[in-house]
Amino acid sequence: QPIGANVAYAGATGYIYGGVTGSNAEIKSSAVTALLRYKLTDAVSVYGGLKVENTSGNVKLFNGYTMSTSTEKDMGYVVGAAYEKPEIALRVGLTYESAITHNFDVKENGGASLPFATEVPQSLTLDFQSGVAKNTLVFGSIRWRDWTAFDITPVGYQTQTGDSLVDYDHDSVTYSIGVGRKFNDTWSGAITLGHEATKGGFAGNLGPTDGYTSLGIGASYTKGKMKISTGVSYAWIGNAQTEAPNPFPDGLALADFKDNHLLGIGIKIGFSF
Repeated sequence: QPIGANVAYAGATGYIYGGVTGSNAEIKSSAVTALLRYKLTDAVSVYGGLKVENTSGNVKLFNGYTMSTSTEKDMGYVVGAAYEKPEIALRVGLTYESAITHNFDVKENGGASLPFATEVPQSLTLDFQSGVAKNTLVFGSIRWRDWTAFDITPVGYQTQTGDSLVDYDHDSVTYSIGVGRKFNDTWSGAITLGHEATKGGFAGNLGPTDGYTSLGIGASYTKGKMKISTGVSYAWIGNAQTEAPNPFPDGLALADFKDNHLLGIGIKIGFSF
């Protein structure tokens, strides 16, 4: 699920995006990626493949504006290279994921509107890991994503407001680093820190965040060819200020979102052959 949103403002709260009936927006996506890897030497390998992505969205705003898109399926690609030194559990990989452009059919305010295109942005990720002591591993990643290329601008909304429904002024660079420990042949655990710097300026009212800092704890259970991994992540979301929509003047602050957080829980079951 490479991108997503699920935003809801309750109505009759006094906040402009609540209005009388509330505002909500949703982006759904799912993707499948198939990769092949080729070993150039015992230490160096290259890999690549295709990514198929489905995406759709809908929105209903406090001012009566509504929009829904078709579900579009489009294709991109992934390429990368890795260097490995198994005797010290060293692996460094660099992976590029291409942008994927979706051309949506659109309904605005209940009627057919002109199509528009949205680009799910490209990204570049550097992953690394290395053993630092017996049964102890340090790992991490640095990921850049081209969020300034992501823009949702339905024709009717732009005509009505002179603005985009969603856009970003800055790209993102996300960092993570962690330590993993193998306790025995069955159990291992890890602690991970993540960070995405705040950028400042205004954030969108449909995504009022600016960076984050996270802490994650995970554990893995291995039995034969099966591996079950689970983890819990807590993040402190960066404070953000939003801008008042039209017809208010440009640059007028609307609200401050502060002291927010998130909690994520995940599980993965894998089989090796």
